Amino acid sequence: MKMSNQKSTHPAKRKSVWYWIIAAAMAVIFLILAIRGVSWDEMIQTVCQSDPGLLVFVFLLITINLFFRGLRWGILLSGENPIQALTMFWATADGYLGNTLLPARAGELIRSAIVGIKTGIGTSYVFATAMTERIVDAVVLVLIGLILLPGITGLPDWVPTTLHVMAVVGVIGLLVIITLPYIERMLRKILSILPFPESWKTKLGELLGRFVLGTRAFINPVRAAGFLGLTPIIWMLDGYITVQVAKALSLSLTLSQALILMVALGLASALPSTPGYVGIYQYVATTILPVFGMSKSEALTFILLYQGMAVMAFLLWGLISLPVLNIRPAALRQLGEKQSTNEIDVS
Repeated sequence: MKMSNQKSTHPAKRKSVWYWIIAAAMAVIFLILAIRGVSWDEMIQTVCQSDPGLLVFVFLLITINLFFRGLRWGILLSGENPIQALTMFWATADGYLGNTLLPARAGELIRSAIVGIKTGIGTSYVFATAMTERIVDAVVLVLIGLILLPGITGLPDWVPTTLHVMAVVGVIGLLVIITLPYIERMLRKILSILPFPESWKTKLGELLGRFVLGTRAFINPVRAAGFLGLTPIIWMLDGYITVQVAKALSLSLTLSQALILMVALGLASALPSTPGYVGIYQYVATTILPVFGMSKSEALTFILLYQGMAVMAFLLWGLISLPVLNIRPAALRQLGEKQSTNEIDVS
């Protein structure tokens, strides 16, 4: 048994090593491109003219947006038993902290484990709703980009190209969310007759079951309406936060320009990256923001402050959440390794 376990872990370890090699190489390349030609004196001057009062306001807005995101996620999870809004806020803060500090979006597993521990809801179902939330957000970002892109000129060629590719992916993802619960039985029949090893069929069946659980929550009309009603509020608030960060540095950025930047950052986040998207976010900002009138030095200063403010909020609320929720990190690891089988009825 031990030899079998060791063999099964080798491919995962190799995959992890290659992921880190690719992510680190890309981070270094993008960071070099981002800082090449910037004026450090101009960056220092830009920081020195920042408005501390506005930065406090930005911190408050980030906190409010975290609360709204938790509230929206809770709508998918609630069903007959509403979940406390503060529980969702703490879990969301920890999830964003995990996504910032850990690779491969580990924060999604962390926040799902927290909600699973505090509510008793099956972790597989919680994780599936988190993935459904991410897919819908990706579709919304693509829609924002497609609406705003025709009115903006001078953007790098990779932005419209990637956006149109992601539009196709987004439509497919949305169709999957809508249709998956209705075709689950057919997919399981197809899976049963495929010439795959039984271990593969079992894993694929479990994966299918998890996503069906999450999509069933979304196609519930009441929950879908509540979720979709909060979505534009969240993204508009995200754009407003971006505008206020620029304003705090005495830089000019309109809401539509801020939303285009968010679209570009969202597209770039699909690449293999180190924690915090180091290098990738800096490159995107120094490529996009000069189109809107910022110098490269101002753009780099902006994105560093933008990321720094978010990390501060995630750190503060994320670190406070564990003692408040009375959750030990060891419990999160155990629940992440052993997916709960006590699923709830989401019909």
